[in-house]
Amino acid sequence: MSACPFRSSKRGRLERGIAAIEFALVLSTLLVVFYGLVSFGAVLYAQQAISRAAEDGARAFTGVNDATDTANIALIKNIVYASLATSHVTPANAGSTTAQRKIWLQTNPNVSVTVGTSGLVTVSYPYKENPIIALPGVLAPSKLSGSAKFSM
Repeated sequence: MSACPFRSSKRGRLERGIAAIEFALVLSTLLVVFYGLVSFGAVLYAQQAISRAAEDGARAFTGVNDATDTANIALIKNIVYASLATSHVTPANAGSTTAQRKIWLQTNPNVSVTVGTSGLVTVSYPYKENPIIALPGVLAPSKLSGSAKFSM
């Protein structure tokens, strides 16, 4: 007499157990890789946004006649802050509108924008204090910075 195919054997139960262990190992590995990609992607996005803001400031330098005038420097800084505010690098408590995020950037003492007389615009942002995605266990850089220089 042959065994019934619907009857569960000891070997079938063991194979189901091994499949569950393999699934758990593969899933945990994929989750770690996904976690790393999201963390790295957030830092990379913030770095690109900061570099773009510095480039926007350097572009604004072209319309300035006197690079030592404080009004012109304030105008260039305003353009850099506006660029940063539209890129959503600020934390959620900074506000939901672009104007609120811009005010947060301008009043945060750790966000610095320097404009050199040679056309060099440098932006420094405290990323570790204000990450885009707060993920536990991520070794985020303490500061991100970008610089751009206007040249003809």
